[in-house]
Amino acid sequence: MKPSKYTLMIIPDGEGKQWAATLSRTIFFIFVWGLTILIAGSAVVLVTAFPKIKDYNNLEHQYDTLLSEREAILELASDVDKIRQMENVVREGLGLETNAVSDDSISMEDIVWIQMESDHMPVVLPVKGVVTQGLVLDENHGDQNHLGIDIAVKEGNPVAAASAGQVVYSGWSEEFGNLVIIYHGDGYITYYGHNSENLVKSGALVKAGEKIAHSGNTGLSSGPHLHFEVWKDKEPVNPLLFFPEYREGSVIGDENGQG
Repeated sequence: MKPSKYTLMIIPDGEGKQWAATLSRTIFFIFVWGLTILIAGSAVVLVTAFPKIKDYNNLEHQYDTLLSEREAILELASDVDKIRQMENVVREGLGLETNAVSDDSISMEDIVWIQMESDHMPVVLPVKGVVTQGLVLDENHGDQNHLGIDIAVKEGNPVAAASAGQVVYSGWSEEFGNLVIIYHGDGYITYYGHNSENLVKSGALVKAGEKIAHSGNTGLSSGPHLHFEVWKDKEPVNPLLFFPEYREGSVIGDENGQG
């Protein structure tokens, strides 16, 4: 015979008061089914909600990643614009037409490469030789300014890129003869003048220390030497700040020439 009533009891481990409730058969089964449905429903909610919580966390991470990438892209775009502006400043200073490097030749990939390969600042000696003339900046006598250093070196010696970057100009200048100009990122550019031969073309990507020219005596020059300039944010900077081993009159290596 099936019981008509059920008794539920709660017995504490300690000396607390016991609790008991007597339920009819119908109420008891309603209670059991309700509890079963509640447990099953909670399990379903957990199973359904957990992946969504995980997806939400993933979306939040993706959002943060996209935000970082967007900031990086904006920074790269700024560098592209700097290269184009720097290129036009360089060419205007040389009295040449602008846009030596076309918009198509300067890509995001190029800028990423420059940033990965370069610390921006010049780090490699362009040539070995003796410094015969230093930087001269005279606001009162602009025609007497000398915006870089002259390094006496034999004609035909290799000229190296002082840091990784992109060649914004490679060609002839009335003053500097065969001239190479490289943009290194972060507003840094370097000049290499009086070359007997340029080995790189405008738009080329070069690594630090890569051979870009042979030293020479072209342009307005009294003897074989390299004219080397460093610019930062459109202002000339003394190359000796980056290469203290270059001192006026000091010999680097065993290269000799006439300044």
